[in-house]
Amino acid sequence: MRVLQVCPIFHARMASGVGLHVLNISKTLKKMGHDVQVFSSKMLKEGSREIVPESKNVEGVRVRRFDVFKIPNISSGYIPSPSIVKALLDWDADVVHAHSYSYFPTYTSALVRVLKERPLVLTTHQPPTETAFKSKLLMKVYNRSLGRLSLRRADKVIAVTRLEADFLVKVAGADPNKITVIPEGVDLDLFKPKIDKSEQEKVILFVGRIAQEKGLMYLIKAIPRVTKVFPSISVLMVGEDQGIQENLIKAAENLGVEKIVHFLGPKFGYELARTYRKARIFVLPSLYETFGLAILEAMASGLPIVTTRTGGIPELVEDGSNGMLVGPRNHEALAEAIIKLLSDPDLSLGMSKRNPVKAKRYSWESVAESIEGIYKGLC
Repeated sequence: MRVLQVCPIFHARMASGVGLHVLNISKTLKKMGHDVQVFSSKMLKEGSREIVPESKNVEGVRVRRFDVFKIPNISSGYIPSPSIVKALLDWDADVVHAHSYSYFPTYTSALVRVLKERPLVLTTHQPPTETAFKSKLLMKVYNRSLGRLSLRRADKVIAVTRLEADFLVKVAGADPNKITVIPEGVDLDLFKPKIDKSEQEKVILFVGRIAQEKGLMYLIKAIPRVTKVFPSISVLMVGEDQGIQENLIKAAENLGVEKIVHFLGPKFGYELARTYRKARIFVLPSLYETFGLAILEAMASGLPIVTTRTGGIPELVEDGSNGMLVGPRNHEALAEAIIKLLSDPDLSLGMSKRNPVKAKRYSWESVAESIEGIYKGLC
């Protein structure tokens, strides 16, 4: 089949979970014999005026990029230039697969679907109530207009969690008969457990955007309690700063733990995988998380997990089995969970053994086969 993937951001140094999803799906579909191309914007990252240097492929996947016009005061939404509409109409695909709920791939592909008879699959990657729209009113307007149009025009809708599927039906009026739940995936050849765990230090690892919604201030506040029991711990924060890192550093200084917390910036590929293997525990203190791709990477790397009971996370982490769940915005509970895992080698080791086994369910091959099944059903 000729498959066209359409997503907001797509380049060689992506931190976006959506872009990485599209890249891995596209590479796997290519291996399965399909002709795959990606349409995306020229943006380097959301909210930035920087553009991506022109290239014709990313890791062997062909990509074509288009200029976009930003919508003032809306950090997540932007409309594409007319050139992408023409390109979508001209490109002779067997199926178009658009990604992200409130971005241009969704509504542009849906509008083109009205004009051209061609199967459209939509993976939303987020519930319609949890987007980067700054205004709840704008979100409601979008849900009842372009969002609803997109969901109705799509031939199939993919949600990455059951929770997201429920939101799409209840909030945006999606047809439940169109929705299939297919989770995110993980590269099991890249992320794998460290063979010799005897030399692992007490390293606590976070991977993700250094952003408000990740709840990192609560992790900073939890550290003094942990250091009373384990004074030799270190905390590694891996990810791109989205405006709060300076405040986190000041908070660490005020709490006297600035020498324990290390901000390493974003890491990619093998460098990121090696960082996971240095850690003893993975912590994700998110205030809300649609899925939690970093949790899958940590699971595949054999790490016990401490995270919050929010969004789609409980669909990945079973409390007491492969990780520990605490309430969001609760630094005391976060500290106690970390201490428990560091204090109980048997509990921690059990989680470390179970997580790589569970991660096998989420291989990109498995995810791509499920998506291919949807394509074949439509074509």
